[in-house]
Amino acid sequence: MKRTIVTLITGLFAAFMSVTVLAADTQIITAESTGTTAVTYTAHTAYTVEIPAQVIFRQEQSAADVRIYGSREEDPVLIGKGKTVSVSLDDDNSFLAANSGDILAYTAAADGCPVTAGSIIAETASNTTVSRTLTFTRSVPPQKSGTYTGTMNFQIALIDTV
Repeated sequence: MKRTIVTLITGLFAAFMSVTVLAADTQIITAESTGTTAVTYTAHTAYTVEIPAQVIFRQEQSAADVRIYGSREEDPVLIGKGKTVSVSLDDDNSFLAANSGDILAYTAAADGCPVTAGSIIAETASNTTVSRTLTFTRSVPPQKSGTYTGTMNFQIALIDTV
């Protein structure tokens, strides 16, 4: 019985000794030292271009907005240095609407300045937003009643300005 108690007590001392040894793993530095670490933050490109989904002529003229803003309406555009977001009219725009073979010509202006195929409607650099009013004006009255339809193609690009 004594032998069992002595073995048990010896085993307990050995267990507590191993805990004490594990606690000695702490590194203590007494001399002054310095170190560095790299800090990185990546700001991703974020912009939204809003073009009119549809333009419906009211009498002889109609207007719609072209807007460039950040990922949300209240956010500024976030693009790289030396970059510009550009919205232009595609080169193949004819400024014509058709109704069963009859043609209705119209003109367009951005904030009152006439635009043609290939014209830049709006552009902006980083941290700014922009809104331009695009006005469509019928050139001549229609020759027949009915619905005249056409397509206006826009080109949106992130371009280098350097």
